[in-house]
Amino acid sequence: MAEKEKKEKKEAIEEKKDEGSVERTGSWLDDDWVYRPIMEMDRLFEELDRNFNRLFSRPLRRRFASTPINRTPLVDFKDKGDKYLVEAELPGLKKEDIEIEVKEDMLTLKGETKQETKEEGEDYLRQERSVRSFYRELPIPADVLTDEAEATFKNGILEISLPKKELKEPEGKKLKVK
Repeated sequence: MAEKEKKEKKEAIEEKKDEGSVERTGSWLDDDWVYRPIMEMDRLFEELDRNFNRLFSRPLRRRFASTPINRTPLVDFKDKGDKYLVEAELPGLKKEDIEIEVKEDMLTLKGETKQETKEEGEDYLRQERSVRSFYRELPIPADVLTDEAEATFKNGILEISLPKKELKEPEGKKLKVK
């Protein structure tokens, strides 16, 4: 009986095709009108992604990252056993330009330097000013002795030594079983 109904339905669809109207069979997801906009959006996003990658290629990203204006310093945080050593790259700065703050759980590095150049000629005056600044917060472990932290600055490298607290192992107590 099911085959007879299928055959009748097929014949009805064929008659409607001849008349110019088509009945949709199967799922609406099978239709081209559903997928065409989705495929077009996929194509647009792929093109956007390609253009973005071309515009901000790796070499260009590195160039932007190393721009001195509002630059976040590159920092290494090392565990040396009895202390933590923090090394930050701050090229072109003087130690007077750097401010360091150590709290219980946070190390804050910030600084700013200003430059001004003035060039005068017979018929011109060229004057440029630039400000470079940075700000970086680093969480630090709880076992740091903040009062004993030390910092040195040499050749554009800031080194901060954060001594560790000596953690005493809890002393045990033997119990007598009664």
